Amino acid sequence: MTGQFSLLQVPKVEFGAGSLKKLSLYLGEGRVLFVLGRTISRNPGVVSILKSLEETGRSIETAIISGEPGVSVIDEISSRFYGQGIGCVVGIGGGSVLDTAKALSVMLHHKERREDPALSVKAFLEGVGSETAPPGRLPLALIPSTAGTGSETTKNAVISQVGPDGFKKSLRHDTYLPDVAIIDPSLHLDLPLEQTAASALDALTQLMESYVSVKSTIFTDSLLLPAIHSTGKALDALLDTGELDNLAFRSDLSYGAFISGIGLAHAGLTYVHGLSGPMGAVHHIPHGVACALLIAKINRAMVESAGSQPEGQRYLSKMSAIAQGWGVRGPQGAVRFLEELEKKARLKRVRDYGFTDEQLIELSHLNCKRNSPVTIPRGRLEEILLSL
Repeated sequence: MTGQFSLLQVPKVEFGAGSLKKLSLYLGEGRVLFVLGRTISRNPGVVSILKSLEETGRSIETAIISGEPGVSVIDEISSRFYGQGIGCVVGIGGGSVLDTAKALSVMLHHKERREDPALSVKAFLEGVGSETAPPGRLPLALIPSTAGTGSETTKNAVISQVGPDGFKKSLRHDTYLPDVAIIDPSLHLDLPLEQTAASALDALTQLMESYVSVKSTIFTDSLLLPAIHSTGKALDALLDTGELDNLAFRSDLSYGAFISGIGLAHAGLTYVHGLSGPMGAVHHIPHGVACALLIAKINRAMVESAGSQPEGQRYLSKMSAIAQGWGVRGPQGAVRFLEELEKKARLKRVRDYGFTDEQLIELSHLNCKRNSPVTIPRGRLEEILLSL
């Protein structure tokens, strides 16, 4: 019997190589604020789009972003462009850039409405701010230059503050979903190996966590499982061959990231994201790297713990379905496949970002299970984190 499910809204999507050329169809009125990653700002296709807009008399502004979005960055940029007649926002970059663009479209809109250039995004963050995030934003187009977070399909932006009082919290409202997501895999062809691997392992983590989540449904499963198979195989082939400019690989990874955003919005996430978010509030570790270093170890612990738990067999069955699409056998085979991906990615270790034993042990005490069908003993979590 087909069970119940709810279907959330997704943005208008333009997918495929060359789809960036359709951007002009979706620009609103007034000046356009382009929020760009530093590397993608030099991409010939992006440079050509900006030049063509200027040649047609369109007034544009740019903000170059590096690193994950912080409260101070959002506040500074939104104050800089307050009162400048910004009519729409376009984000082109990785997940951090897209989240920044999303937040700026909200803050510019509400600073103008309230006539308050000092209004801080912190006021609207879940669990931190004093106000509920209000509806409304400027027209927004998001264009990912990495295949990772799936932010182009979600209604929230993750904003951080790093340090002793650090946090990573969401700015979230149904109206913050972008008007259009333009997913052009050809923008990813120059992405370096480390960033490619970390982004793809983040997307794969989101796909797998949503697929095994206790909130998954027949609808989410129908999207997530094929995307898990194609994303895993494409990343494995890319890491084996080193063909960073292979458009077929890039297209499969881009599609996987897109579906991962839909998956997390509908079914939620589990342990890896329950840990990687707080890790990013302690030190400046890239989110994709944190996910990449956790995904295999967390799933191995879940496989080992599943046998005696009520939802354990369902989880193991889903891991077997994942394994089948990767051409390996059973849950243990799926875990070994993930371990090989991590090994081939050759990423820095968690301790390279400054984490101490004390900080890692403290992270193991967090309530990070989220929607996991299997409970990992706290001692096992501590062991995993200390091994990173």
